[in-house]
Amino acid sequence: MSEPATDPAARRHLAEALAAGILVGILHVLLRLSAGFLIGALNDDGVYVVLGKAIAEGAGYRSLHLVGEPVQLRYPPGLPLVLAIPWAVGGSLAAVRATVAVLHPMVTGGAAALLWWYGRRRLALGAWPLAVCAVSPLILDGTIQYFNLPLSEPYFVLGWAAALVLAGPLLDSSDPARTPVPRAAVLGLVLAATVLFRSAALALVPAVLLALAWRRRWLAAAWTAAGIAVPLAVWMVLRAVWRARGPVSSFPDDLGYWQWLGVKGPLGLALHAGRSVVLSFIEYVPKLGTYLVGNLVVGVGLVIAALAATAAAGVRLWREHVVLILSVIATGALTLAWPFVQGRLILPLLPFLGLLAAAGFAMAARRVPPHLAWAPRVALGVLVLAVTLRQLDQREAAARAYWTGDLPAALSPITLLAFRTPFIAKVARWV
Repeated sequence: MSEPATDPAARRHLAEALAAGILVGILHVLLRLSAGFLIGALNDDGVYVVLGKAIAEGAGYRSLHLVGEPVQLRYPPGLPLVLAIPWAVGGSLAAVRATVAVLHPMVTGGAAALLWWYGRRRLALGAWPLAVCAVSPLILDGTIQYFNLPLSEPYFVLGWAAALVLAGPLLDSSDPARTPVPRAAVLGLVLAATVLFRSAALALVPAVLLALAWRRRWLAAAWTAAGIAVPLAVWMVLRAVWRARGPVSSFPDDLGYWQWLGVKGPLGLALHAGRSVVLSFIEYVPKLGTYLVGNLVVGVGLVIAALAATAAAGVRLWREHVVLILSVIATGALTLAWPFVQGRLILPLLPFLGLLAAAGFAMAARRVPPHLAWAPRVALGVLVLAVTLRQLDQREAAARAYWTGDLPAALSPITLLAFRTPFIAKVARWV
């Protein structure tokens, strides 16, 4: 059950959440290298910026960088609408970069604050496991570098965390007939906004609605569905009108997701997704393990242990925290089903897996004999030290590779962005 905001513990947790959000935002400002990367280093960031420019100039939702300026069918409009503001006001790429530099640490910090609040109030997690498992993924070097580019991942994490916070009281009510309608409608609008920033957030929609239905919160589910449906319906109608007017690109990267994947029919999609889930899991686990600690065996063991703790917590907390568990399952399945394995795609998932991993860690820690109660905390401290040293090593390897031209075996986000930036600069000068 949720407690009133006047409760002393609630005030303390609110203060902790604000402190966590501010700290994460400051670390992003201090440790990011985005000023040295050119727009377009990841392709998607370039598309978002161009779409913002098209909106600001009144050209419509069009890919100005492509021949014929076709209607854009794949990228959602949330981030381009945000970027259209500095284009319209400042009229330059420098204004867009400055806006992202100010806004994105605030968005990520807000997400960290909501995650902290949810972990402390809803899951009753201790501060140390919550910080290590759920908040620290937001300050991994890859997260810092990607989240400070014009990309939609920070908004995805913020919207997901906000949806969890809003959904909690709707599921808590002892009388399903007494539903705070405004909260349910706001929950729907938050989900819709998150989808309009990042299409992967579609996985959250059935997860939240199913959680409300499972707890028989029918009125809350109806108002949430209405809040979701109206904005998304408006966007779909606009998209259909613009597509009918054309022109539409034939380039696969600019088609809708269904056409882009090239599957035919529900059966083809299911088979395609099944193969992708298996292959993605096999590829993500060792990549994540070596990214965190460097050693393949230790890293894979760490990831598997974290997944085991997550699964154990999911089984234990299923009834009390169904919306968190369903949203993690749905988003994780969609991420694994996506046929293109990219490290940045799993970054938004890590904090929410971390919430369950922290709960699983707390369950295991309670089984430790009292005279060894210090051991789990020390283990988490050693993990933090190892991961931190690994992040520093990857920064140094990327710097050496940039200056010497010798690529390391495992490409970190910095290496990828640093190598693409000079290439883009050379191509731009040539053009």
